[in-house]
Amino acid sequence: LLKNQKKSFSQYYIHPGVFQNNNFVIDTSTVHGKIENLPDELYYNEFSDKIYFLYKKDCKIQILSPGHEDSTPLVFGGSGGRLGLLSKPSSLFIHQQGHLFILEAEKKRIQCFDSFGQLNLQFLGDNQKKSFLDLPNFEDALPLQFFRTLDGFNYVLYSNLSDLNYRFIKLFKDNGEELKMIDHFSGVGFAVDYFRTIYSLEPDPVLTLQNKTLYEDENGDNEPSVGIWVLSNDSSS
Repeated sequence: LLKNQKKSFSQYYIHPGVFQNNNFVIDTSTVHGKIENLPDELYYNEFSDKIYFLYKKDCKIQILSPGHEDSTPLVFGGSGGRLGLLSKPSSLFIHQQGHLFILEAEKKRIQCFDSFGQLNLQFLGDNQKKSFLDLPNFEDALPLQFFRTLDGFNYVLYSNLSDLNYRFIKLFKDNGEELKMIDHFSGVGFAVDYFRTIYSLEPDPVLTLQNKTLYEDENGDNEPSVGIWVLSNDSSS
């Protein structure tokens, strides 16, 4: 979500310094935990009834509880490479059960935290559970987004540093083993459902009629479309 504009995500909005939906408004411009920048991403999780903000520049996470705006928000993280700190976080994902997964672009690592900011042992390693997953280091590839399914499969969206329009998705086990790949992925973001169908956010309109785009907002801008991708038995598709 862009910092200087009002952008919608479902019924939720970020204004400069304000988070709101139909039922409540929270002012995020007040400095909590020495955070001086506006959040880059937000999630609302119904299971925990909490709002999660990612501050990429500050390398911090902020957690708010709707209806308790006067209480001090929980802030954790900070810049660094050791566990519990964040190294250029690029994406925040909230599991349905309320676990936080933070994708770190520089460290090429995913860390898991609980809703209290403590490291959470969710990744099943070779011999024991871990709070992190080290990703393979693909040359000239930057990890952008992470998604974890309820049955423990890990999807990572990458962008090629030499050609930012070239993106691909890798599917990993908790031990880092690569299972599948979607090459030449056209979306700029994605989500995965219970049946492992991948839904992509496509930046370009796909439906036109008499040279006129059918997806336009009130300002005449093109609306994004949604693509559907299904993993086959072929590891390259």
